[in-house]
Amino acid sequence: MDWERTKTLHPLTPPRSPPGWCCGFPGAPSHSTVSFSDDRLDTDTVATYSCDRGFELLGPARKICAENGTWTPAGIPFCVLNVAAGKAPMQSSVAEGGIPQKAVDGSSATAFSTDTCTLTNTERNPWWYVNLLEPYMVQLVRLDFGQSCCGNQPATIVVRVGNNRPDLGVNPVCNRFVGLLEEGRPLFLPCNPPMPGAFVSVHFEGPPGVQLSICEAFVYTDQALPIERCPSFRDQPPGSTATYNGKCYIFYNQQPKNFDDALEFCRSRGGSLVDETNPALQGFLSWELWRRHRGEQNGQYWMGAVRDPDDVNNWKWINGRDVTVSFWNLPGGNENCARFDGTKGWLWSDTNCNYDINFICQHRPMTCGKPEQPPNSTMVAANYNVDSEVEYRCDPGHVLIGPAQRTCLESGFFDEFPPTCRYLECGLPAPIQNGGYYFVNETRHYLSIVRYECKPGYTLVGRAELVCDIDERWNGPPPRCEPVLCDAPPPLLHGESSLSSPTVTVGISVSFTCDSGYTLVGASSLTCTPAGTFDGEPPRCQGKPRWTRGPAAGRVDVRGRRCSSAPL
Repeated sequence: MDWERTKTLHPLTPPRSPPGWCCGFPGAPSHSTVSFSDDRLDTDTVATYSCDRGFELLGPARKICAENGTWTPAGIPFCVLNVAAGKAPMQSSVAEGGIPQKAVDGSSATAFSTDTCTLTNTERNPWWYVNLLEPYMVQLVRLDFGQSCCGNQPATIVVRVGNNRPDLGVNPVCNRFVGLLEEGRPLFLPCNPPMPGAFVSVHFEGPPGVQLSICEAFVYTDQALPIERCPSFRDQPPGSTATYNGKCYIFYNQQPKNFDDALEFCRSRGGSLVDETNPALQGFLSWELWRRHRGEQNGQYWMGAVRDPDDVNNWKWINGRDVTVSFWNLPGGNENCARFDGTKGWLWSDTNCNYDINFICQHRPMTCGKPEQPPNSTMVAANYNVDSEVEYRCDPGHVLIGPAQRTCLESGFFDEFPPTCRYLECGLPAPIQNGGYYFVNETRHYLSIVRYECKPGYTLVGRAELVCDIDERWNGPPPRCEPVLCDAPPPLLHGESSLSSPTVTVGISVSFTCDSGYTLVGASSLTCTPAGTFDGEPPRCQGKPRWTRGPAAGRVDVRGRRCSSAPL
């Protein structure tokens, strides 16, 4: 390692790869498919969005991977349904036959006509609303206005979403527009964030004394069950399917049957007759029946309620539960089956079970469709059918915020809110004296590792590796580099040692000398090495021999060892 510098570090912003690196997954809305021009997601890769059948794409259909590893344009489009079509509208007044239903009849026009557009009288603050029949998370309201308004004066349009009476103007404001209204020009008003409600209302708040005209109103949400996910059979009439609160309802009005045959027909197709009620559901079914028949005499439909054979004053659903909430048009009667009666405003009437009349089959959806996938993630799923699970995993450097698994419910929707993958990045690690660091994976995002090392002659004290944690901090203090020390050599018998420094660190030498009369055996000096040991064994001091005359011609040392026999 070059101890004069550390390796080049990734910049704090943008927290992505240097130019030329690939992008992560760009994110996808529910009910969509994303295709890529290059599966490696390199620079200039194009991501193209398409929606499942029945949904409409709102937002950019294409995104491009830029050199900095991000997608442009930013944001994720939506795959949405218009839940206002065919629902129940109302307005403050009607002029020239411009009834409120014309704003939700699917006949949008670019020019005003009372044949296709609504129109109120001249009023101080005219209004129009639609009852969606059940609460939705409203994401966007589009209004195609009829007549131009107000000359050079700006108009003030307020859209409200909620569950209170819409004509009172007390529901929360989704959006407000101030500007010129042009004939046939659509106005897009997003609710940010999406707002829940069964009523969407449009209020003309200024200037006073105007007429309100809407050629078509669209209320968009991505949390609605499309009829494309409902069962489909060859013999069912066109336009016979409607959805409500996670269930599918198929209205059979061309093959009347008696009660038992109608029930068996529905069950053979995986459904049943309608076997529940509440005020909201009764309102939905009444509206759908009224749309199909108005006040026709043949507008009669079986429902799944029968008289209790053990108590003639009690009614039971075909699933065995008691009917606790009811909508009879008249009390009493002696028949054992029940129907929705078109001659009584679609209230209930007891009926002879052998009559052949129309019927409604109620079904559960079979699938939830593809759920949302957040940017920089991978989604794993075998399929999207009811009871199946999807699992989310985030790309390196990202932490999962929200559920890791979601389950497809019987309602046709996934439980939980979709998670997000949040990018986390730690700051530069703390430097250390006599050492340095480098990034193991050349990154410093979440779960990246930094490794410290010391210069030669120093040893690391503390943790050599730290990890970038979820709080965007390194998960511990940096280590320190302490000098490598060699143990002082043992005392030299009959001699002494001297150090070149008071502390025996790497490179420091120790010199050895012997006392008079002794000879040094071994190295005269040793040096402390980076391993913390000296570069050799310590020497010893050996005494010099003393000579005396022996009995023979040779010389003998004091210890009796015979030496050479040279003459004296």
